[in-house]
Amino acid sequence: MYKKFLLLMCIVSLSTIKAQDISYGLIFGVNFYNDQSSSGGPNDVFFDSGNDNFIVPNFGAYFEYGFNKNMGANLEMSFNKKSFVKGYANVSLNETYVFNFIDINPNFKYDFGDTYRHGFYMLIGPKIAFLTKAEFEGNDVKSDFESVNLGIDLGVGQRFLKFLEIECKVDYGLTPFFKQEGSKSSKLFGVYLNLNLDIERLVNNNSK
Repeated sequence: MYKKFLLLMCIVSLSTIKAQDISYGLIFGVNFYNDQSSSGGPNDVFFDSGNDNFIVPNFGAYFEYGFNKNMGANLEMSFNKKSFVKGYANVSLNETYVFNFIDINPNFKYDFGDTYRHGFYMLIGPKIAFLTKAEFEGNDVKSDFESVNLGIDLGVGQRFLKFLEIECKVDYGLTPFFKQEGSKSSKLFGVYLNLNLDIERLVNNNSK
């Protein structure tokens, strides 16, 4: 009797999981970024993206779970590469630093469509950026920078063609990424413009 009860519970659990609004997919986009340094004195170090290096590709994946027809949770993981030119007293030193980041972004998502994943939506959540590489002229300078940076993302998006979403998010840094004392509070600021491909819905539509 006990084994039959466990088997029944497993069947019910699997049926429930299958019935839930779960999706996953790929992220293709670009990141417009810069440093949002606070004002400071002549001894402050600052970082500037420069005129030619403020747009970079952004690639990743996401997993999404819908609680009901309007609300859900979204977890994004993406990779991007940024470069900054170091300056001193508002004068560029022409020292270019290159960074690799892996961003983890859990979001609360509210969909205004009749059903979840069918219309215009808004999302908000924290962002955790892991610094995986920092180089200056081929030398490893990762120890000069924070290995983890915190921020918050706020965005909007629109579903179209059943399995595609266009999404725009504002990324506001909360913690500085440069360790040196006496420097400006160098925080990351940017905008993400992404195209999300819903693999789960695409596969299911093609299988029908």
